Amino acid sequence: RVRKAFTVFKQILDLAVMGERLMSNPADRAKQIVGKGLLPRIVKVDKDTRLTNDQVLDLAEAAGQYRVMLLVMAYTGVRFGEASALQAGDVDLVTSRLHVRRAYSDVGGKLQVVTPKSGKPRTIPIPTYLHAPLMEVLFSCESSDSLLFTAQKGGPLHYSRWRKFFDKAAGAAGLQGLKPHDLRRTYATLSIQAGVGPKALQSAMGHSDIRLTMDIYAGVFELDKDDHAARLSAAAEKA
Repeated sequence: RVRKAFTVFKQILDLAVMGERLMSNPADRAKQIVGKGLLPRIVKVDKDTRLTNDQVLDLAEAAGQYRVMLLVMAYTGVRFGEASALQAGDVDLVTSRLHVRRAYSDVGGKLQVVTPKSGKPRTIPIPTYLHAPLMEVLFSCESSDSLLFTAQKGGPLHYSRWRKFFDKAAGAAGLQGLKPHDLRRTYATLSIQAGVGPKALQSAMGHSDIRLTMDIYAGVFELDKDDHAARLSAAAEKA
């Protein structure tokens, strides 16, 4: 967040230089002293965690009241803020579509309703496997405006409190160190393995540019090429 704020600030100063209000951009100096207290270094994760179907089920079973929520996150790719803002009216089991129209954002300890991170609503296919679990939740909703997933005492979920339940479930499932965002990566990986193409995945993930989808999941798409060739070979041999 610090680096993102700095980037916006630097762009503002670039405009000031272009408008001849500044002789030079003082923020350029910051890049030269990165890691010396002014800007934090980017910590690169060596390996992203992506779960198998069995691991997803183990995690969900260990999550208790948030079982369905974790299944939805793993099999639709919604972010926590989007999942926590889902309402009963966002679920259409007739067409098997999940409508992501809003998200919760924690601003100074208070939740605010914002647009999804992509900046606009999106629609995600719901696997038929999720129909029964979602029906369980929908039966308990009083109206189409009711939140699908709530805190223990009702009301919207706060990430910091919900994360404690998530970490406990991850530990019980033997997945210590698992992060909620790993469920989004899991969704992308399982989708690619199921034969979903880049364009369809981009739409479901809410990426503004397909190049972003390809950059993040290029390795998975490469592995899928081997499966693609194997499927073609099997079909030809069968014929």
